[in-house]
Amino acid sequence: MEVLIGVIVVGVVGGSLAGYVWLVRARAQEVVQTRPRRRIANYDELKQEFNDLMPALYQSDAKAQLAVGVGLNLSTAFVRSIYPSTKAFAAVPWVEQRDFLLRLEAAEKVFYENSAHEAGMATTLVRYWLAAVVEGEEETVRELEVHLDYFSRKPLEEETPARAG
Repeated sequence: MEVLIGVIVVGVVGGSLAGYVWLVRARAQEVVQTRPRRRIANYDELKQEFNDLMPALYQSDAKAQLAVGVGLNLSTAFVRSIYPSTKAFAAVPWVEQRDFLLRLEAAEKVFYENSAHEAGMATTLVRYWLAAVVEGEEETVRELEVHLDYFSRKPLEEETPARAG
């Protein structure tokens, strides 16, 4: 009889502990799923930089817009050689996204330090676009794609000697 009571007690206690462990794991998983996505450390600063940059860029002369367009085409070609789409970039681990954005930021600084302002502006635009992808700001991504498309077309609109003749 004592063995039977012992088995019942062990079964009840073991079942209770297993249920408790299951409940704790389920709650932990729920917390992970509802936790807000990590934010890029300087995203708000980058957004402000973009808001300051765009009016100046649209008001700049054709030569500057053309140079930014060339820079955008080179930058986006580089990005697309690694990540064929924004969905592909969004799908990689957050650490890889952050590291890639940090590399773009380093390149951007080099451009500005070497007075290659148009290349710096193009890199800023691409970096903000990808940061918005990471942040999950779909409306911002679509808005940026309109600007990227506009300036990326500038080199195509420029009349070259081969086209003129």
